[in-house]
Amino acid sequence: MNEKRKAITILIIYIIVSIIFGLSAFKYLAPKFLSANTVIGIYALISIAMSAYMLIIVKRIGSQQGNSTISTAADYFADQDRKEKERKEQEKIDKELKRRREAEVKKLIAEKVDEMVANTQQITDPEKYFDQLLINLSKAIAIVQGVAYTLNRQTQTFSMVSTYAFYTTDTSRTFAIGEGIPGQVAKDKKLLFINDVPEGYIKIVSGLGSSSPRYMGVIPVIHNDETIALLEISTFEKPEVDLVEFEKQFNEKVSEKISTLLPA
Repeated sequence: MNEKRKAITILIIYIIVSIIFGLSAFKYLAPKFLSANTVIGIYALISIAMSAYMLIIVKRIGSQQGNSTISTAADYFADQDRKEKERKEQEKIDKELKRRREAEVKKLIAEKVDEMVANTQQITDPEKYFDQLLINLSKAIAIVQGVAYTLNRQTQTFSMVSTYAFYTTDTSRTFAIGEGIPGQVAKDKKLLFINDVPEGYIKIVSGLGSSSPRYMGVIPVIHNDETIALLEISTFEKPEVDLVEFEKQFNEKVSEKISTLLPA
């Protein structure tokens, strides 16, 4: 039985005994054996003893409850501190995992870009160079169609220099910086990728029929802060590689080479 229940039990017994003793004393004991003053004195001594005992019990309970409160508060703050340490530790783990994933992505993309440009470095003819580059690009990120444009520095316009699985009768297709989707990419110097190409906007035609790719991208080739070439690509499935990182590494590896192929 805990202290609180014991104290309550004793208090109840004390009240019952006091009532019985008081009634009995005044009715039977006082007239025969003891005087009224003696009965009152005995009753007072018992009351004082019981009160003192109850006071000790109450203090003990209060002390225990106080210790319990302190212990509970300490446990709470200790638990909060532990959770905060666990949160910070998890953040460190997450950051490290993110860093490793990013490093792995960069490594894989670097390998793809290296494979792309490995057999193009000795080519000096612009058309043949971009023909091979688009073929390599189809292997690297599974493009189903591609068009390459190069900058005419004299007129500041772009013209089509090579195609991959692309059919057109307009081989003299040209556009100025800021004109159309590729012209705007040339102006912004930023990769553009469209996730949901409208049906019929691009068509892949073969002897088995025709279909429309769902994804389209325009990759700018930038040298000395100038867009010198554009690669317009389309795919049926969203490329698995990070195209932003791909564009960055691609430019680092090919922009210098492409710059040498263009007329001054």
